[in-house]
Amino acid sequence: MKIAIATKDFTAVSGHAGQTRQWLLYDLSEHRSNRLLPPPRRIDLAKDEVLHVFEDERPHPLDGVDIVVAASAGDGFIRHMKKRGAEVL
Repeated sequence: MKIAIATKDFTAVSGHAGQTRQWLLYDLSEHRSNRLLPPPRRIDLAKDEVLHVFEDERPHPLDGVDIVVAASAGDGFIRHMKKRGAEVL
């Protein structure tokens, strides 16, 4: 399972997921319950990779994410991420 957290400067959960450029990506595919969480990978999106403006004609750095966590997200963002296979919380 992969979890992406929208952040503001990699320190606090970001409000508008569709405009967020900094993400923390936790890859829990190899995680075991008796271990500490692995450190997240920092993803800093380019301006044209921000999900609010991104066109689906090419791969995206957040492809393969199962869950997206953000302080807020609009209906369009939620629909967009659902098409990409991710649930937004």
